[in-house]
Amino acid sequence: MIECPYIADLWEVIEVEFSNIFTEKLTNLEKELGNPEDKGDDEFFMDKHLLQLIFRQYIYQCNLDESKPTFTGLACKIRYYERIEYKIAVKHDEVDRHFRKWEEILNSLSIGVPA
Repeated sequence: MIECPYIADLWEVIEVEFSNIFTEKLTNLEKELGNPEDKGDDEFFMDKHLLQLIFRQYIYQCNLDESKPTFTGLACKIRYYERIEYKIAVKHDEVDRHFRKWEEILNSLSIGVPA
């Protein structure tokens, strides 16, 4: 999760692309396991966890597929999960809640959320 040169470079790209969420550099422990404890004053705690989970799953899938992970591939995977949750939110009339959850991530991807 951290020693492969491709993955290490991708972690750096993620920290830059999602700098509104990752305001500090991630430690190796955070990259491997997520944020070990809730820091009550961190308003992006859940966003960080979600991104790290999706990224680790994406790395795993790339490993299985024997493909090189890329930021574009990760962005597609993030968008894939967001769209699944959006469809569920529509079904349950929870679209506003959905966009509140995904707002910072979508803004970082320059997708934005409806006004």
